[in-house]
Amino acid sequence: MKGWITCGKRSHLERTIRCIEDGSVPSSAVDELRSIFLQCPIKREANYDLSRLESYETFGGLLVSLLAEPENRSHIQHFLNKFQRERLWNALILGYIRNRKSNHAFHAYERMQEDPSVQPSDRTLVALLKTCTNMKDLVRGSMLHATISELGLLEGNVFIGATLVDMYAKCGCLFEAQEVLDRLSTRDVVSWNALLSGYTEHAHYEDALLCFEKLQLEGIFPNAVTYVSVLKACAGTQAGEKGCEIHAEVARNGLLGENVFVGNVLVDMYARCGLLIKAQEVYERLPIKDAVSCNAMIMGYMDHGDVSDALRYLNLMEVEGITPTSITYICSLKAISKTKDELSGIKVHLEATKKGFLERDINLSNAVIDMYAKCAMISEAQKVLETIPCRDVVSYNTIITGYGESEHGEEAIACLQQMQVERIIPDTVTYICCLKACSSSRLIEEGQEVHAEITKKGLLQGDLALGNSLIDIYSKCGKCIEAHYVFETLPERDIVSWNTIIAGYAEFGFSEKGLECYEEMELHGVTPDGVTLATVIKACASIKALEYGQDIHGEILRKNLLKEDPFIGSSLVDMYIKCDELSMAQEVFDRVLIRDTVLWNALLAGYAEHERNHEVLNSFERMQSQGVASDTATLTCILKACCHVGAIDKGHEIHSEICEKGLEDGSLAISNAVVDMYAKCGLLEDAQKVLNKLKAQDVVSWNAIIVGYSQLGDSQMVFSSLNKMMGDGIRPDAVTLTSVLKACCHAALFDRGTAIYDNMLDDYGIVPTTEHQNCIIDLQCRTGHFKAAINMVQKMHCPSSVAWSSILNACNKWGNVELGHQAFDNLLWSDAEMLDVMEAV
Repeated sequence: MKGWITCGKRSHLERTIRCIEDGSVPSSAVDELRSIFLQCPIKREANYDLSRLESYETFGGLLVSLLAEPENRSHIQHFLNKFQRERLWNALILGYIRNRKSNHAFHAYERMQEDPSVQPSDRTLVALLKTCTNMKDLVRGSMLHATISELGLLEGNVFIGATLVDMYAKCGCLFEAQEVLDRLSTRDVVSWNALLSGYTEHAHYEDALLCFEKLQLEGIFPNAVTYVSVLKACAGTQAGEKGCEIHAEVARNGLLGENVFVGNVLVDMYARCGLLIKAQEVYERLPIKDAVSCNAMIMGYMDHGDVSDALRYLNLMEVEGITPTSITYICSLKAISKTKDELSGIKVHLEATKKGFLERDINLSNAVIDMYAKCAMISEAQKVLETIPCRDVVSYNTIITGYGESEHGEEAIACLQQMQVERIIPDTVTYICCLKACSSSRLIEEGQEVHAEITKKGLLQGDLALGNSLIDIYSKCGKCIEAHYVFETLPERDIVSWNTIIAGYAEFGFSEKGLECYEEMELHGVTPDGVTLATVIKACASIKALEYGQDIHGEILRKNLLKEDPFIGSSLVDMYIKCDELSMAQEVFDRVLIRDTVLWNALLAGYAEHERNHEVLNSFERMQSQGVASDTATLTCILKACCHVGAIDKGHEIHSEICEKGLEDGSLAISNAVVDMYAKCGLLEDAQKVLNKLKAQDVVSWNAIIVGYSQLGDSQMVFSSLNKMMGDGIRPDAVTLTSVLKACCHAALFDRGTAIYDNMLDDYGIVPTTEHQNCIIDLQCRTGHFKAAINMVQKMHCPSSVAWSSILNACNKWGNVELGHQAFDNLLWSDAEMLDVMEAV
């Protein structure tokens, strides 16, 4: 530049300046030039080089542009005074924008407008519009639009027009963007692409496809950017057929081989539309496969339930040397969460940690927390949370959800408190997750504290989901009055609100109130859904409101909800069983096309409840033949049926299935049922083995074995089991003592049985029941203590037929005819059914 000045080559100098302005000169050289200018005092005329350069107006614009920093105001003002102001103002604004000083750029623009003789250049306006786009500053963008219209620049400048369309589109003002495009006298592919990408970015996919059709009608030749936008629109609308057409057009135009981005979007489109074979074909033909294309395949398979293939592409990336991104790991972890494959999850976690992704990407850390929580490894999820340097509200929401699903409500509340310590502001999702955690753990006091915090922040008025969560926790904790209060105070209610309040009433014995709510819901014009009707059916079942339930059944049939909804089917089956209409229950069951485990369990439980145990076992065989998986409720029901009919072989088979599935350790209820089955079938040795293997035992476990020994009359094992039970810190209940007293009867242990009975309240905290009294009367009669037996009967508020039968049998044994007559007369009067028979005779 010094050389051109020395030789008087003005045109060469200006050409060099334009190169600097256009970015053709390396940035390091420009930085060096800026440094030189800042070191040279502006007013030092002795500095020959700088003063000669300043004499060129073109160079003055360059200087202002280079020095466009707030701290260089004195330098800038010098040039503004010395050179033509219009050029320098434009240069200054562009310099501020290049140096990312957007607010200073707009301040300079406002000062520039104060001089009516100075106008912004096209280049300045475009740069300012792009800045508005990046900042999503619609107010300034609209003001620039007004200036552009006043200057008449929109008609003849395609580039300004396209930039203006893009600004409105990116800011979400799609109507204004369309309006600007329609007014352009000349529209090119850039302006159309601006609108098209705006529609796609804001999920107006139908409008995007319509926009593409208009573009084609105007004879505009689409480019790669056009196809990327329209393919995204096809993915968003699941328009696979349209996507195939675009694919063919892309191929004809030869864009697949030269543009990796178009290929990746094609893969993504097919994957999102569920056309995974087509997606795989495109993927395999890509000249360059990268993380983006692999991520698209992983997400496609995951979204459509094929988790194994999703993880296969993760492994394929490793084989093909493709470096995974954070998105790769996030998608893989989501897939693993669905399969609950903790080993794969741990592997992905370690790999992501090793590559340093976890430290840089909070979304990935949150995905790891979610994966561990979904895999029931909540302690590992907590460890990951604690290692995140910058936790956010999503991190805590994820762990709170995990604690809620694993019924650790107290830990969820502790996380909420920790959030507040760390000054992370909870959002409505946080409170909803906390309420669900409290609901699952039945922590009503903690739930009320959360409710108070929600009310204090005024969140309840603006979020219906939050209100519904409050109704849910109060309903599930049996606080129906509080649930109703929240329900009444909601500014609006949806179907979830009504369903939750009705379910709460039905669950806690207020079924009539639940039915009233249902009728009120209909009066408000709210259309019931399947959940509503199933809940109302449950309310009918609890109060045996058969006619009401049949009316609801009719509505279910009119809406054609029964055939494909096993939840409704199981509710109807349960209602008819509760109302002693087994034939109707079977008829409903047969009409349901999709039968799940819950539906089968409802039928099995119904037969079991009515002691039709052979039907229970036959139905179970049908269930197995149809490939329906059994759960702990199913197997428990079958074991009880085996007890009643003595189906020892079937019981052995069920026990083997329980062991194969590893259910013994996971469910104490089912283990107790196995002990009970063996004990009642007389296989006490097998029952004892199962009991001894249990990691945890409760009073039900010991009762099962004690009842078994008692039925066999093995008093020694009864008392041995009782001592072991108490030695393990498990207190006997009323059932236990009934079995112990019966064992005393069989063994004629008068003194021991009497001592246990007399000390029930003091030793065990149990008030003797009629059944206990019957046992001790039987013991007294068996051992010839008639006087004590008669005294016991006379003290009873309402002597039972069992007590008089015991006395009558004892009179027969001991030859006490007089007492036998008395016992017989009392037996007749105490047993109404026997009295009817005798009267008939």
